[in-house]
Amino acid sequence: PVGAIRLVFGHAERGIDLPEVDGSFESSRPGVHVVGELGGMGLIKNAVTQGLQAAERIAEQLRGEDRLVAIVGAGPAGLATALGLKARGVGHRLLEQDTVGGSVAHYPRRKVAMTETVDLPGYGRFGKSSITKEELLEGWSRVIRKTGLVVESGVKVEGIDGQDGAFAVRTNKGSLDAAKVVLATGRRGTPRKLGVPGEDSEKVLYGLREPEQFDGARVLVVGGGDSALEAAIQLASESSAAVALSYRQPELGRCREQNRRRFGELVASRKVKALMSSQVREIRPREVALEVGGRPERLENDFVIVNIGGELPTEFLQKVGVSLRRYHGEAPGVPRKISGVRADPAKLAPAERALRRRLVALRVLFAVAGVGVLAYLTWKAFVFWPGLAYYPLPRAARLRSP
Repeated sequence: PVGAIRLVFGHAERGIDLPEVDGSFESSRPGVHVVGELGGMGLIKNAVTQGLQAAERIAEQLRGEDRLVAIVGAGPAGLATALGLKARGVGHRLLEQDTVGGSVAHYPRRKVAMTETVDLPGYGRFGKSSITKEELLEGWSRVIRKTGLVVESGVKVEGIDGQDGAFAVRTNKGSLDAAKVVLATGRRGTPRKLGVPGEDSEKVLYGLREPEQFDGARVLVVGGGDSALEAAIQLASESSAAVALSYRQPELGRCREQNRRRFGELVASRKVKALMSSQVREIRPREVALEVGGRPERLENDFVIVNIGGELPTEFLQKVGVSLRRYHGEAPGVPRKISGVRADPAKLAPAERALRRRLVALRVLFAVAGVGVLAYLTWKAFVFWPGLAYYPLPRAARLRSP
């Protein structure tokens, strides 16, 4: 509450590439906005907030115009953007290549997905203090039914042609015209891979949906975050699988305490084998080759579940003309030049515009004060002091001058 905690992206040693956006989440390509997980905001409430703010800005720009906005992705950010536009009477098309819910739809079963409530236009208060994946998806279904949102599923966006105000969005089902485009695709569409031999095998998966399908199998989960721990916990608790978890660090450090505690209990009861300080080196048909504490080790295995996060779809972003910025422990929203051009002040949030106006006023005030001080000193020097007679004197004569 007093500024002691600051949200930043990346850190000094390991940066993170995110799309360049301004205060209204407009990217380096004018008219294309990026919200939610794709822009670095994985928390559902923050993604919803971004979607609503982007909708407000777009509605201001299109006030009185009968033109459409194309929203790519029907996750929390995309749904919120659609609700915000609908509440302001702005036409839109909500496109989704997979299913409603975005990354949430791929969470492990009964994963706690949101811990705060949000206000949604046309619906009201949404969510509760603790909500599972299934409850959240059902909640989104109720929101869609009540508000009359139309989600066009099975539509994959392949490119964006044209310019701000006159885009042609190319999809696998044809092209559509749009004045603005909002990208809310998330990052899970491209899971991060291990980059080891054998990873293209059918035994390698990038998420857990139904633990029961692994009954009697030997399963290795790779990762140390909440998704990996929850997958291991579910497999050990809800199936007869022999479960092992491989994590490259010696200790778990980026997971919720509840998951850490439950995972520790399962390890202590020998229901999960923890392979800390380990890395997968090769995936073979009936085993996995690892390096554990610097020593090679083989693990008999039937399936590998990789949960090490998602990679930014850089290829698609570059194809549609959205520039990326590498953050090294920097706060989001810090003003910065985009592609060599400073962001348009008119596109900034009202609070940031007011701050900039105050800074400009201060600069003008200091400049005027500085000129005034110099004028006063010059006047004093030449009127009250013998400056006019002193400075033209030869060097020797100056020494005798009073």
